[in-house]
Amino acid sequence: MGNGMATLARATALADRYGTADYGAIAGVAGGVTTASRALAPVAAALYAAALGLPALFWTLALVAALAAWLAHDAERPRRRPARARRRAPVPEACRP
Repeated sequence: MGNGMATLARATALADRYGTADYGAIAGVAGGVTTASRALAPVAAALYAAALGLPALFWTLALVAALAAWLAHDAERPRRRPARARRRAPVPEACRP
């Protein structure tokens, strides 16, 4: 996804999710985290590959991508309400052992 589309998608998602009251503060934090991760990811990946090798890096990236896909899928699933426990009528005194 290019930067232009990411900007539009992030703006829409934040407004839908959190409302417009504190949109500026929330968007600022989200943008800062995105920028920091884009800046630090290549350096962290190079250090990781130098320490453990490229196959370990690729397997780790595959695992992180699978985890992200699972979390995104889980976030979109509607939550089911737990079933209510059935209340039993009180047992009359004459019927108790």
